[in-house]
Amino acid sequence: MLEFLQSRGKNISEELDNIKNLPDFVRNYLSDTTQMKNAALKLKDFLNVVILGTKYYYSVAKEGALKIKETSYINTGAYPMGEFLHGHVAVLNRKIPVIAALAPDNYYSQLRVI
Repeated sequence: MLEFLQSRGKNISEELDNIKNLPDFVRNYLSDTTQMKNAALKLKDFLNVVILGTKYYYSVAKEGALKIKETSYINTGAYPMGEFLHGHVAVLNRKIPVIAALAPDNYYSQLRVI
């Protein structure tokens, strides 16, 4: 893994510091449950949820769908964003919320939460 990061021009010591700090980051993130409660309140009345993921965030979308299914029994599906627009989009209506897990770059800055 370190060789791969180095071949991509990444600073190995910086990446190791990020990994070491990950438990604290997760602990801090999970300590503020306000966003999670707000999301749960918005989703609680839906029968279906769609989660889209881009790039490596597709695995985040799949994990999110699994957690929603496990905790609420809401029918939830995860799809790669590129594939979703070629057929799956036909299942959408105003009764199915769509959640997007996006890579943090400017490419998606024009998307808005509805």
